[in-house]
Order: sequence, then C-alpha cells, then structure tokens
Amino acid sequence: MCKMLMLNPIVSFPLCRAYDGSLKMGILPVTTFASGHTFFLQRLFEKYGLEPYVAHATFQFSGTPGKRHRFRENLLWEDPDEYFQHENGFVSIDNNVTLLLEATNHTKLNGTLEATLPHFNLVNSQLLNLKALFGISTVLNRAAILPPLWCAQDRWW
Repeated sequence: MCKMLMLNPIVSFPLCRAYDGSLKMGILPVTTFASGHTFFLQRLFEKYGLEPYVAHATFQFSGTPGKRHRFRENLLWEDPDEYFQHENGFVSIDNNVTLLLEATNHTKLNGTLEATLPHFNLVNSQLLNLKALFGISTVLNRAAILPPLWCAQDRWW
C-alpha cells in the first residue's frame, strides 16, 4: 500500500512499503533529485522555486570534461585556486545577444531553412564575438574567459 508524502505544497511523491513492510521505498521527484536534463536544461528546481538535493551528470556530448564544466557553470564544482590563476591575467567580453535570442523565440520549428535562420544568426554572432576575444587574448597573451554561449535549437529536440 502506498501513500503520498508531501515535502511542500509543490513536491510530493508516493511512499510505499515493500518486503512485508520491512522496507520503505518511493519515487523521488525530478525537481529536487534531478537528472542532467531536468537540472541543467529544464532547470525544474528554478521553475518551482526549490532547492535541489542532488544533480546527476547524465550523458552529454563532451564526455567527462563536459560534465565537470556543467557543474562548474552551476557553482557545483570546486576547483583548486590555481585553476583560476594565469600569469598574465585574463580578458573577457560581453556577449550581448539578447535581441538575437529573442528572435529565436518566435520561430516555428518545422525543419525548414527559414526556421533555422534565427538560430544560425545567433550562433554566427557569437562565433564572431569569440573570434575577437581569442584575437585579443592572443595579442595580450592573456587567458580568455568564455562568455555564456546560447543555442536556439538543440541537437536532437
């Protein structure tokens, strides 16, 4: 027999007894016990104003370094101090693509070339920004700090 366990007004999950009542088990909510997709992409914990308990670094296209990077971006990875040091300093840019990103919100995703143009405009603008950043960092012999990069159309969905 199962009953619903309410953690708060938003999060509840079934809690059941198994093995003749000697074991409690339940299905954990993906809002607070998140897979990589529900944490890093859907950001369900933010949508519902919850504090996540755990985030699992599930498959993504860059292997283990990409998983580490995702955790780093979300302040869930602690690096040694030397990771944040460079003998000549750093250089960064403001990758302001707000208007291009907004243009992608009004695109009907139907697989046509027209539907992909806002995505390509967004990506190409950012690539030009990165080209300038890498040029400046090379001339100054400084480490480049990458800005947030945006994508309007994910690889498969």
